[in-house]
Amino acid sequence: FRNGFFFFFSIFRDITHETRVERLKSEFIANVSHELRTPLATVIGAVHLMAEDPGVTGEARERLLRIERAAGHMRELTTAMLFLARDSASAEREACPLGALVQDAVQGYQSLACARGLVLRLAVHAPGTVLAPRGMAMSVIGNIVGNAVEHAGGGVIDVQLDGRELRVS
Repeated sequence: FRNGFFFFFSIFRDITHETRVERLKSEFIANVSHELRTPLATVIGAVHLMAEDPGVTGEARERLLRIERAAGHMRELTTAMLFLARDSASAEREACPLGALVQDAVQGYQSLACARGLVLRLAVHAPGTVLAPRGMAMSVIGNIVGNAVEHAGGGVIDVQLDGRELRVS
């Protein structure tokens, strides 16, 4: 209020374009999520059915378990990718058990390590948890273990978890 006059300032901005882009992004992510997860669910379901067959034994059962682990890993990677595509602030975080995630990652890379003449050892001294989207945590741990297997020259790869500290050497 100055000299008997009120002063008002208004700023208007057209957000039609931003709103439309956000809607299209959400629709795209929903479609991609469906298109990627549906085939994975089919593979996982088929593996479960085949594994229940009493005629499947030994090496064939081990191969089915590898397929199941790989499909589960793909599901986790899909979740991580979709997490990155969305606004990370809105993603659901959960208390992820690091011991189980590290064990899954090591199991997933055992056959590749053996094929490369490597020994992959896991030691969980103290299991910890991390508050994160599960798919993202699995993706990070899997990448660390996978890189060690991929780039090791030979010998032994030790994967050690002590609380929230992961050491790969």
